[in-house]
Amino acid sequence: IQTKNMGITTFSIDKMDAYFEVSKVTSTTSNQNFYATVESVNVPSDFNLVMTDNTHLRTFPNGIKNYALLGLREVSNVTITGGNLHGGRDDHDYSSGGSHEWGHVMKIKASSDITIDGVKMLRGVGDGMSISALGHGFNPDYLPSHDIIIRNCTFDLNRRSNMSITDGYNILIENNQFLNAGKATNLSEGATVGMGLNIEAYRSRDDNGNFVYWERAYDITIRNNIEKGSRGGGFGISIGEKITIEGNDMEKSISYLFTSDSKIINNVFNGKGTGTAIVAGGIESETIENNLISGNQINEYTTGIMMYDQDIEVTNNTINNCINGINFKRIRDCEITGNVINSNHQSSKGMGATLTHANNILIENNEINVIKDQLLFVHLNNKAGEENNNVIIQNNNFLSRSKVTFSNSKGLDFNNNNLSGGGMQLLNASKIKLNSNTINSEVSHGIHLRETNSDIAINSNAISVTGSYKCTKTDSGSSLVDIPDTNTCN
Repeated sequence: IQTKNMGITTFSIDKMDAYFEVSKVTSTTSNQNFYATVESVNVPSDFNLVMTDNTHLRTFPNGIKNYALLGLREVSNVTITGGNLHGGRDDHDYSSGGSHEWGHVMKIKASSDITIDGVKMLRGVGDGMSISALGHGFNPDYLPSHDIIIRNCTFDLNRRSNMSITDGYNILIENNQFLNAGKATNLSEGATVGMGLNIEAYRSRDDNGNFVYWERAYDITIRNNIEKGSRGGGFGISIGEKITIEGNDMEKSISYLFTSDSKIINNVFNGKGTGTAIVAGGIESETIENNLISGNQINEYTTGIMMYDQDIEVTNNTINNCINGINFKRIRDCEITGNVINSNHQSSKGMGATLTHANNILIENNEINVIKDQLLFVHLNNKAGEENNNVIIQNNNFLSRSKVTFSNSKGLDFNNNNLSGGGMQLLNASKIKLNSNTINSEVSHGIHLRETNSDIAINSNAISVTGSYKCTKTDSGSSLVDIPDTNTCN
């Protein structure tokens, strides 16, 4: 600040290793409240702070719950490059109780035209970086952060999350490394939520049920970053709008709860055989709409993609060696198209849904090659009020010798599909149409109606079987089953 007052616009530091006291109130006025971004090391407007790998700024050990080492508060046109910023989680005094998860390494608050480039933010008591506003979105004094670029930075071993965005717009996060978020060290446990990056604006409802937006996070792009070692998830959208997560190299998940007009595209996921790569939704809300999951490559998870809620397009993803390719629960108005699912796990399934409902769903032009179940729908649309739900499954290629199974399910149209090695079985199903499919089954009957089925139409299918298997087999107890001569059997 002194150099800025002298007309200087760039402050350069090379070799320096110093602790900074950022936990005490320095105000000499009657307002003795503590504000983290006032008591931190401040960078003024129209200013460049330039550091090198030899620069180490450290948090002097303290015992307060909320502070920042480096702060940008109501400033604009600032560039910070290089340097190592240490949050001091292992030297912190946690004895006053509580979670102590708000001691951040860098806080950007109500600031604009900011570029942070090549900075390392390490071992914060809370987050590596926090981006937020002053005031609330419904007040006239509300000041959001905007037009911010965070690139080429490293976030490592920050105790809560590596980065959180609670308020801001026109934000670009690119070419960064998000490492070991929320992991324990020898001297300190991790804190909630343990994510590489989380967008977590806050909203509530008034007495009439209308949303009150305390914070807004929108028009944010997160691209070409690396995420590894997060204790919780990788990148998440708790609440945000128009978020694009693109081209990232992920080890943990990308997820959203409440978002609209957002995209999870062209990311590469390399798991360790557990967890879910992409989680779309999970809590019903009218504000979830027009979201896209496309072009992702997913390798070695328990589940590739888990879908909830509504208005999701899942297209052109490649899912390899997961136990479950794509699962869904209580969805409507969704499309699942052009995906490729391959797995050599003995219990692997292509797509599935159990004990749930789905309506106005299109599953088309997918390619599935798995070991156990190519499609497995169990108790789908089986409750009162779900009788008219409809799922259309058409023009898909099922390449393995495993089955397609509809059990205790209703409202499925299975048309123009190709089954290259396995057959179909229906158990206690109803309102099912099987039309114009090509079925070449080597391991079972072509179409087997087991137990009690009703309102089943089977038309114009070309069925081939081997050995003693039958093209169609209907167990006693089924009714209103129409299998006309339009089907062919070899």
